[in-house]
Amino acid sequence: RLADAVVLVTGGTGGLGSRICFAFAREHARIAVVYASRDEAAAALVRELCDAGAADARAFKSDVTDAARIEQLVAEVRDA
Repeated sequence: RLADAVVLVTGGTGGLGSRICFAFAREHARIAVVYASRDEAAAALVRELCDAGAADARAFKSDVTDAARIEQLVAEVRDA
């Protein structure tokens, strides 16, 4: 149902964030996993999301407490 949707999930490598990502993966969405640290966890999560049915999943490292960075992040997700 969400095969054409792009979703951006902040805190994607955390417990609740990863559960949200998997819910979108089951609906075949394209997922932008946003995280602040834990590069290895983000890379592993992206692989797992693709295996779980995500149309695409990519990790984006970002500090979402910085308003200027949020604008850059959205542009990066759009470009990807």
